[in-house]
Amino acid sequence: EERGGARRLFLGEEDISLAIRSPEMDLLSSRVSAVREVREAMTEMQRRIGRDGGLVAEGRDMGTVVFPRADAKFFLTAAPETRVERRYLERVGRGESVTRGEEEKELTRRDEQDTKRSLAPLVPAEDAVILDTTALKPDQVVEAMLGRIRQKGLLKIP
Repeated sequence: EERGGARRLFLGEEDISLAIRSPEMDLLSSRVSAVREVREAMTEMQRRIGRDGGLVAEGRDMGTVVFPRADAKFFLTAAPETRVERRYLERVGRGESVTRGEEEKELTRRDEQDTKRSLAPLVPAEDAVILDTTALKPDQVVEAMLGRIRQKGLLKIP
């Protein structure tokens, strides 16, 4: 929902936009997503949402598990120190009290948890374009992705 010029997520009347982005939720969502029944239910729901196409989906297993036949797949990566800095600045910008060291530990722990899980581990799809975003700004990442999509003839925009 748009409120005050920003997208916000509400549970009933409660604004949960910040709560769902906390480090605790990151780790919890990673753990919960490793439960087969949860993953199967979520995958089915996501596939129903995307069955008509025209969808942009973001997540650690979108191209490998949820939409394995997607027309375009990207696996974004960046140097660890860049990822830590971006996440640190994001959290500080939300008013959280965190250190870079704490953020590095949390990010490392989540990556390890997600890459080593047996059910839908974090890996790029074989047909994904791997895009290193270390030196790119967000608009440059979008442009790189759109360029690949245009090359494939999937999108007819200037």
